[in-house]
Amino acid sequence: MESKITLQKTSCYFCREWLDDKNIKNHLLTCGQVLEKCPLNCLSYIQRKNLENHIKTCTKGENSNKKMHNGIANFQSLKDSPIIENDRVELIEENLIKLRKSLNEEIQMRHDVIGELGNLKKRNQITDEWTVKVSEVLNLLQKRIQEEKESRHLEIKDLNGVVQNLLKEFQARQYL
Repeated sequence: MESKITLQKTSCYFCREWLDDKNIKNHLLTCGQVLEKCPLNCLSYIQRKNLENHIKTCTKGENSNKKMHNGIANFQSLKDSPIIENDRVELIEENLIKLRKSLNEEIQMRHDVIGELGNLKKRNQITDEWTVKVSEVLNLLQKRIQEEKESRHLEIKDLNGVVQNLLKEFQARQYL
């Protein structure tokens, strides 16, 4: 049984808002939760909505602020550049495709694990039932063994009494 899942809505990886697949590109261009690399190369990734504040306070940017005209002018030009935005969108789309593929693989693996778990539960139930039956048989067998011991003990007692009587008779005949 093989099933395919087709997703028609996508959750934004950054803000978790659910969007139609056709609207995800535009959303990713404006989503404030998207992480941006610091243009001052401090190696930090900052949410887009906080990037301007970061540029103002970036320690790497103290020396670069003069070169970047307080960083805001260049940031605005970077932000508005269609080439960088297209690259960013393509990168985000690639990541989204990878995430979907990974999600589908995880769903399939989860489905397989659930099937295996069901099989294990069934086997465990059968084993438990068998264990109960074997336990009942063992208890019955122990009961029969105990009854047999008691029966033989009584027979031995009776035979012992008979032997004692025969011994007394034999001894009595010897004295005569």
